[in-house]
Amino acid sequence: MSYLDENLVQGEEVLLRARKTKFMFADTVFYILVATAFAVCFFMFDLLENQDTIIRAVIAGAPLIIAILLFLEDCISYSSLEVIVTNKRILGKQGVLGLTLLDVPLNNVTNIKVDMSLFGKMFGYGTLTILAPSGQFVYRQLADALEIQRTVNNTRLQ
Repeated sequence: MSYLDENLVQGEEVLLRARKTKFMFADTVFYILVATAFAVCFFMFDLLENQDTIIRAVIAGAPLIIAILLFLEDCISYSSLEVIVTNKRILGKQGVLGLTLLDVPLNNVTNIKVDMSLFGKMFGYGTLTILAPSGQFVYRQLADALEIQRTVNNTRLQ
């Protein structure tokens, strides 16, 4: 049970649950593959053969370590974002150490906007912006962002 599920009130029904898209990992997986290929080629062709082994290992391994750290950052970002639309409100949680919480009744949502790139249209994700009297909340790389907009608008009209 997630943090948001624990904060549901009696009679509240979850209509839609969204997380970040898994396509957000594509670029860092690509970086890892390129960095691995670089490291393998670096040692196969014995580049910088006159240097110490430690220097050669640092030069070959640094891009791979950076790519792995970027991948870990994506994993944390993926697991730390959740948006729930219920029949009464929108709940959102973002962050690990610094936590940003969204709790807006549906009738207080002034505007909900979705921005989608070409890849976002192809793979079904986008940036969701929710405007409310309490502020503006932006969720990037959110799977089913368009479906959230539709659900909120349909629920508000009922």
